[in-house]
Amino acid sequence: MCLALVLFPSPGATQVGACVPGLDFGVGPALLDNTAGERRLGAEISASACSSGHDLRRADGGGRGLVEFTPPEPFPFSWTLGLDARFSLIHDGDLMPVENRVAGRAGISVSLSSPAEPVDCDALNLNDEECARRMVEVGATEFDFGFVALSSSAEYESSLGFSEQNLAGGAEFRYGHLRGYIPSIVVSYDAVMPLESDTRQALGVDADLYWRWMVQGYVYHQVGRVMGELEAATYRANGLAASLDALGWDGGDYAVGTLSVITGWEPLGVFTVDRVYVRYSDGRMPTLPAGGESWGVGVEVRL
Repeated sequence: MCLALVLFPSPGATQVGACVPGLDFGVGPALLDNTAGERRLGAEISASACSSGHDLRRADGGGRGLVEFTPPEPFPFSWTLGLDARFSLIHDGDLMPVENRVAGRAGISVSLSSPAEPVDCDALNLNDEECARRMVEVGATEFDFGFVALSSSAEYESSLGFSEQNLAGGAEFRYGHLRGYIPSIVVSYDAVMPLESDTRQALGVDADLYWRWMVQGYVYHQVGRVMGELEAATYRANGLAASLDALGWDGGDYAVGTLSVITGWEPLGVFTVDRVYVRYSDGRMPTLPAGGESWGVGVEVRL
């Protein structure tokens, strides 16, 4: 029996998307299908934390009244921190063409926006509904072009059966935006050290350090309770043994699309059934000996 971790991004996708500060944790059952006749039932777990001085969301400390605007630190320079750990426990994980990932980053960022003036709803004699409508009309910024960040990063990644495991570290350039229909983009360059590799052992190849660059993009759109997400990436590796290059390990592409229905159901008042989702992935992720297609259906519970 093999227990495996399955990576899938959650709404907001802090791994690639803009930083929405806070701690997020979800767990729930998931059914995976590799489109080759194999299905496995497991438990998906996702956890992420993000903090940034460029949080552009409002905060109304008194209910109605003065609406204050973040970020907590002055424009244009600030900081950004992030940590993502996303996985599922399943049996025979190597049958599924997706990978595990635990990633962290820390860096500096530059805002491309300017905070809007606060709205004093009491002075304008606005009721709650009118105040909320006015906040939406004004927005959080005078002009909002997102932010750019330069960060150092560290990442653990593996195939689902842990037959291939890497530790990567390097630098990344990130463009993030809180409006989901505007793509968030990450360009990274990493040194990658193999920790475990059945493929290298079979070929008689040493687990030497190599280099990899990657470009990732993320976009989402929500209509009512329905949210669609798309993440796509391309990567290239340098410094691999010729026998690994011959297997196609010198580069690849992949895409992951997710359609979710946000429920917000609280059956016992202790936890929230946050969403039900269906997910499709295609391509070859960096640690996989071979690429392929997969489907996933699951329920996510927020604790």
